[in-house]
Amino acid sequence: MGDKAILIDTTKCTACRGCQVACKNWNDLPAENTSFFGGPGYQNPKDLSSITFTLVKFFWSGRRGADVDAYGNWQFLKYGCMHCLNPRCKKVCDTLYKAIYQDTDGFVQINQGICQAANCNACIAGCPFGVPKSNGQSVWKCNACISRRGYSYPNTLRKDPVSGNPTASSWLIGPELAPACVSTCPAGALKYGDRSDIIALATARVADPKVRAKFPEVNVYGDTGPFGGLRVISILTRKPGFYSLPPKSAKY
Repeated sequence: MGDKAILIDTTKCTACRGCQVACKNWNDLPAENTSFFGGPGYQNPKDLSSITFTLVKFFWSGRRGADVDAYGNWQFLKYGCMHCLNPRCKKVCDTLYKAIYQDTDGFVQINQGICQAANCNACIAGCPFGVPKSNGQSVWKCNACISRRGYSYPNTLRKDPVSGNPTASSWLIGPELAPACVSTCPAGALKYGDRSDIIALATARVADPKVRAKFPEVNVYGDTGPFGGLRVISILTRKPGFYSLPPKSAKY
């Protein structure tokens, strides 16, 4: 296993939402039919869905009145699958259809050729982050751009029209590329690499006196917890509860 990870640095994020666009583009996902702004502030759409794998969430800090443009009024968090080291979605699915697996880099994948969302949404109920979403036929979420990571893998996104099983074809895209969201971030808020290196980078960033002076509550999330650790490591400007995230001490 490659033991890879993605870093999200909320101290650098400007909510440009380039990551959302890149995710849509690479995964060939259609646009959402939304109201002007679906969520708080300029958040759009309101939530993740079977056609939206990445969403920049807005959180109001309430520091400077109601002006959504006022500096410091909003904190942002790129949100999607956290790719747990010991994913509960996989645990519950293993007792049913075994449609969820971890690829050679450790990221959590869903085999849509096996998924039976029409009869089962156990992974949706089992995810503590509320990430997987169903389109009625199968469940979808961020796959960490498996097709960009430079190796052959089963094409589980298509079904044989007769048997309904995944096709036997495979894709090979290389050399290795970072996930599309990481590659497009203009602020440098997203990084991809070995998990140990990502954690070291996050730890050093949080220890920087200049960062701590600007963000007194800055912390690393996902390194050791919750739920045994994540492959999406976040540098949060506020405590996890501010972002409606489970505490680092949370266990299955």
